[in-house]
Amino acid sequence: GLLAPFKNGLPADNKMLQMALQRLKQLAAHEVGHTLGLMHNYISSAQNRASVMDYPPPLVSLDKNNEIDLSNAYTNEIGAWDKVSIAYGYQEFAFNEEAAGLDKILKDAAKDGLTFISDRDARDPGGLHPNAHLWDVGKDPVSGLKDIMKIRTKALSQFGENNILKGTPQSMLEDVFVPVYLFHRYQLEAVSKMVGGLYYSYAIKGDGQMITASVSKQEQLNALHALVDCMSPQVLEMPSNIIRLIPPRPAGYEYHRELFNRRTGLAFDPLAAAETAADMPLSFLFNVSRLNRMVQYDAENDGLGIDEMLNVLIAASWKSPRTLGLQQLILQQNEQLLLTYMLSVSVNDDASFATKSAMLQGLDALKLYINAKLKTNNTREYRGYLLLALDRMKFPEKAKPTLHLTPPPGSPIGCDLGDDL
Repeated sequence: GLLAPFKNGLPADNKMLQMALQRLKQLAAHEVGHTLGLMHNYISSAQNRASVMDYPPPLVSLDKNNEIDLSNAYTNEIGAWDKVSIAYGYQEFAFNEEAAGLDKILKDAAKDGLTFISDRDARDPGGLHPNAHLWDVGKDPVSGLKDIMKIRTKALSQFGENNILKGTPQSMLEDVFVPVYLFHRYQLEAVSKMVGGLYYSYAIKGDGQMITASVSKQEQLNALHALVDCMSPQVLEMPSNIIRLIPPRPAGYEYHRELFNRRTGLAFDPLAAAETAADMPLSFLFNVSRLNRMVQYDAENDGLGIDEMLNVLIAASWKSPRTLGLQQLILQQNEQLLLTYMLSVSVNDDASFATKSAMLQGLDALKLYINAKLKTNNTREYRGYLLLALDRMKFPEKAKPTLHLTPPPGSPIGCDLGDDL
């Protein structure tokens, strides 16, 4: 998907093979780690890939010729945190020296910036710790997302028939296209954890570790704007040449869950793909636990408030300039998705009173804006669209996120047998 390597049949080099073998080596080391008693450590990607016990995405880059480079996709070594873990679990001490020796191992690790965050924290749907996540890259999630979007742009720019071997049904391009189009999906989730997030450690009394630390308002705004950029119609619109290259699947090739769902029958549905990609960041941002925290953090230390988040999201959708063609349909789709989440939270029993109040205020302001637009816009299609939004506002209990069907599975595990391959 990233390389489009089949212009002349099988590629002359072995970049894909080398990457796959390196991934298998990393996976083998990961499983040996479990055998030795090590847990996952999902903060390691933010600490220079300090552990094979993290879940690593391929670290892809662009070389000096702006070509996709896979040479550093996976590490070829045991990480610094792994060595700390083995020393702590297996090093022998004299009986009266063990407590001090173990304490020194952990303090030395902390001085080197090595920490540990577990499965429960990283897999929490409400996403609290900004650096604990599966399949993310880099110390700074926002910078990592911007780099990944450059890779995505490059891969999409060269996507076409060279992404499949000669003799392969054209429809199979969709199988290759899905993970390229959603190449940024895990970094999106990582970035969303900065909004309403909290830095923390598993501190013990007297150990000197940072206990908790706020994510600054500016950090949260930077993360929010990075997420909004990924939802823009210009980013989500599929090139027309790709759409034309994907016909319905031939007999014997079934539609399956690794593909985008569609509302267009057998035809490929580019709007459904865009809807999936736009819905993911919204589903992260509008997690009720996150919203409830945002209200509290804003009251405590001038964090990012729900009203400010809604202003950014509405400005990038409802109040943005109208576009044309598929971009116009994607923009309207984004607007309706945002409205769905706002309506749903406003009647969600798990939302705090403050969260519901903020959401109702946002809805009221949006309603006033739509009514004002109706008085000044005479375009029949756009008026009908605005009336649809007002009608939906009458029945918030009918707003059921997520509007789109389940996105294609994405974790690069390779089977359905559970946590690890």
